[in-house]
Amino acid sequence: CRRYITYAEYLGRTKICTREHEVHFSGFIAENFIFMDGKASPQTAAVVRQHLKNVDVPVMAWALEAQAASSIDLWASNIYTVTNGTRYTSLHPNIALRPFEKVLHIKENVIFVTGERIEGDHLILTYADEAQYTREEDVEVLLNFPARPSNASIYTLTYVQVYVQLTSDETSAYFIGKRGGIGNRFCDILLACNETHNYGYQIYFYGY
Repeated sequence: CRRYITYAEYLGRTKICTREHEVHFSGFIAENFIFMDGKASPQTAAVVRQHLKNVDVPVMAWALEAQAASSIDLWASNIYTVTNGTRYTSLHPNIALRPFEKVLHIKENVIFVTGERIEGDHLILTYADEAQYTREEDVEVLLNFPARPSNASIYTLTYVQVYVQLTSDETSAYFIGKRGGIGNRFCDILLACNETHNYGYQIYFYGY
């Protein structure tokens, strides 16, 4: 027969499970450590997030927290392949690129950040995409926030984080141009990667 466990039982199992992982990874927890949940749903993982918060382990924000995203414009290109002649910097040789900081690079996982969280800001938008290839490819992605250049977002950006999954060591993220980005209400972003069999990313925009 089917039996549902009680909240207390679930909480107990959660503490045991997370405690095992906290101990196992304790040597890696430092200033830029962030716990990235797997495919658990936000509804069932609420107690997990609360426990991690209680033990001061930062967690990646859930996309569900950006419910207002539907009212925010973001244009994102497909993940497209490029050559030396067609990559963005070749087509726009005089453009200024402002790099994001790479804060984590563990096998096939990279995190880029720019800006910083401030009191009162929150997750305003998240977006994800992925692609796979039968051979190593150079790829790029362009993102415009907001989608229509003539409009400014109602939010001022404070922090942007990009989580990337790939099979390459050559990857980067940039603000395009000298205008826009942190402290502004608009930005253009370039994501790039060389010689990868797959490329997946999720980008998080924070602001107020």
